[in-house]
Amino acid sequence: MSYTSLPLSARLLVALGPPATILATASVSPRAALFTPLAFLPTAWFYKKWQQRINNESTKSEKESSESELEPESQLEPLVWTFAAASTLGITTAAATQGAICVLASKLLFPSQDVRRTFWEEFRRASIADLTAGELASRTQLASSWQNWAFNAVLAFLAAGLIEEIIKFLPVVYARKKKASKSKRKSNTYVDYAIAGALGFSLAEQIGFIYVACEPGHETGWILVRTLAERAVGSLGHLLVAWLTALRARDQRTTDGNDSMPWWKVVGPSALLHGMSDMIVFSASAVAGNVGFIHPSGSLAVAMIGLAGSVWSVAGWMVRRELQYASTV
Repeated sequence: MSYTSLPLSARLLVALGPPATILATASVSPRAALFTPLAFLPTAWFYKKWQQRINNESTKSEKESSESELEPESQLEPLVWTFAAASTLGITTAAATQGAICVLASKLLFPSQDVRRTFWEEFRRASIADLTAGELASRTQLASSWQNWAFNAVLAFLAAGLIEEIIKFLPVVYARKKKASKSKRKSNTYVDYAIAGALGFSLAEQIGFIYVACEPGHETGWILVRTLAERAVGSLGHLLVAWLTALRARDQRTTDGNDSMPWWKVVGPSALLHGMSDMIVFSASAVAGNVGFIHPSGSLAVAMIGLAGSVWSVAGWMVRRELQYASTV
């Protein structure tokens, strides 16, 4: 029996999940549905790699005539369900928590109900093309206020950075509970679960951004190309910080299996990097005179992408450092 074989429920999810998602997207935006398959490419690549590795490990185990640690029909299956849970329950939980945090922050920062209502109207605005000069001036004034910058910081570092990284840390916690970190497989197990969760999380975000890029009134060609390029970088960021969290969780365990570092220190660097990247994006929008996020243009857009890319470069360097540390212990 193949170690990558799956029970019927998981096979149905793998076979029917992507087309069902594409059909659901088509029901609200046929144009977005045409490009939705691109959002599944990273997941398809990792799924194939997991299949190949598990098959190779099972073949090696059979040649050695020893009992496998892989538990047939179970090691690929939890990755499938982790991905599914992250792309549904995970993203929903994050959105609900982020919404509550942002509502509370807006009430504290904008005590006046009228000002707060205006803030949310501007925050939700997807385009400024139809605004008058006076409306643009008022929007710029609100964008430059310390309250807007404080709100962006709460959104970037707390609502997005910390909350999302905690949720993406849960698959690693699950891996610990499964006690799957035996010496030979410890490295792969933690990283596999973390990446499965990050892939599910980023999939939902990618589809959302593709949908926005394909909304009527947008110049779909250029905006879509830009969106796909930026989401590729964003997905890489999700994977890097999830990988970093998994490595820190793995390498900070004592020989008896107890944690030698509190969870907030394990998650902290990833949450900080995530928050910094988001803060750069919101800051670029605010500097351009916008509340919420309206994609900047020109040199400001180049600076935004460059600075965000530098944050993910730091994440990559930290992952490399963790891997080097692991090779010495």
